[in-house]
Amino acid sequence: MVDPGKAEDPDKWIVDMEEFLSNGIPPEEMWREERKRLGVHTRAYCLSHGNLYHKSADGIWRRVVRLGEVEEILREVHCGVAGGHYAGEATGREVWQSGLWWRIELKDAHWYVKECDICERTGQPHESARIPYELVLPLEPFQNLGLDFVGPFNPTATQTGNKCILAAMDYCTKWVEAKALRDNMALSTVKFL
Repeated sequence: MVDPGKAEDPDKWIVDMEEFLSNGIPPEEMWREERKRLGVHTRAYCLSHGNLYHKSADGIWRRVVRLGEVEEILREVHCGVAGGHYAGEATGREVWQSGLWWRIELKDAHWYVKECDICERTGQPHESARIPYELVLPLEPFQNLGLDFVGPFNPTATQTGNKCILAAMDYCTKWVEAKALRDNMALSTVKFL
């Protein structure tokens, strides 16, 4: 059975496709129309090293995932080491980018995120909890400065005993100044300014 939605065994269509690609003979229990459809569908599939691959609309071959692997993959992508409990759309994209494919992966990703206990408990932050973003544009030179220390460096970078570098940038003119300093204390910073 080619259509995964109509098969009694959800992975039967994968088995049928693998058999057809390996020996070119469709399963005997298929009707004539299903055999024709199988021939048309095989253009988007290939068998390599015992794994079935699907050619997606973007032209990339992705490994076809069996139903038994889906929950483990979604758990790893959503909650695992690299996961960040992202929303369903982002979780589905992450699966897509990892080179895996199944027929309803985006729908399954949304379902998995909806059922995630941690996501359900924490939820999305409310608007009142967010810090308002205020853009501050400098109108004149030296109105806003950015300061950054680099270091300390060991061994000392110069014969004078300087261990740090202080960099300053004016946000209006984009003027940058840098100076080597002995330490990163407030007194050294004030003398620089």
